[in-house]
Amino acid sequence: MKRKAVRMGIWWRMQPLRRALLDAVIMFLRRGGVVRAVRLINMIKEIVQELLTYILSRKVVFVAYLVGRELIRKFSGYLGIVGDVKYIIHLGIQWLNTPLIYRGL
Repeated sequence: MKRKAVRMGIWWRMQPLRRALLDAVIMFLRRGGVVRAVRLINMIKEIVQELLTYILSRKVVFVAYLVGRELIRKFSGYLGIVGDVKYIIHLGIQWLNTPLIYRGL
């Protein structure tokens, strides 16, 4: 997770305290340690969720999926759209590629 965050440039956008905590936990686990503290595990989960959010928000397919889901939720009563994942992504990409002047929202 850290390698991917560094590669994508997300690692440096995180708070320094969170980066330091994650680095310390990674070093501790590599040396054979086991994390048992519940509060520490919850803090690590929050950090990983934040990293995943940043990483996935950079992926066009994920953004297209979110936009497509919102379009389906908004217009499902009018169009009777099926919730197929590929179709949702298709709608999202189609909407993202539509110029602002033609979106008509």
